[in-house]
Amino acid sequence: MNARQVTVDTARNSYRNLVGTIVVSLLVSLSVLPLATMLFIGAPLAILAGLWATSLLLGVVLVGAFRFATTVAERGVPVSVWSDVRAGIAGPRTGFTLGAVTFLVTLVSVTIVSVVPSALAPFATGVAAFLIVDWYLVVGFASPEIAEGVPLRTAIHASFTRLLDAPSAVALFLFLSFACALVAGVTVVTIGLFLPGILCLLSTHITAAIDAEHEPV
Repeated sequence: MNARQVTVDTARNSYRNLVGTIVVSLLVSLSVLPLATMLFIGAPLAILAGLWATSLLLGVVLVGAFRFATTVAERGVPVSVWSDVRAGIAGPRTGFTLGAVTFLVTLVSVTIVSVVPSALAPFATGVAAFLIVDWYLVVGFASPEIAEGVPLRTAIHASFTRLLDAPSAVALFLFLSFACALVAGVTVVTIGLFLPGILCLLSTHITAAIDAEHEPV
């Protein structure tokens, strides 16, 4: 895989589709509102309900976001974001399933950190972070299938195939994700306006490069 080319293509297409990138980022950021509201209330059941609502919303939004990002990666030109977002919302089954699994992964991670003795807190934090990062990788490498709205099991199978076929792409994806987070992390506003959309575009460009390398001749 040409890491430089993937990086350049992602940056170029993010700039060419700046409005779409911002729209996707805002939709992802707004999906966190239910959880943020319930955290303000503070009751455990309210927080759990907020996490559930946020996870489902995030799943549906990601389907539309990945549709947009996949279209951008395939065409390499400015495209309309609204048609892809509407298509993702119109067929929410994959999004709801993705959100439900995201809820479970997050809940397990938080539970691990919450219930272990303080002496094991660093170990528990590491395990929780490992689970979340792994799920981030699985979802990112399944972005083309999630964009198509296929059953989540099929998308995850495709993701694992890519992860096994291109382990170097895993390191590249994590490195560039971290770099994007550092650049966008100047303020909370820039994180919410740019980071989610750029990460969606990054995942689709990397998966497109993997698929191109392993395409049967």
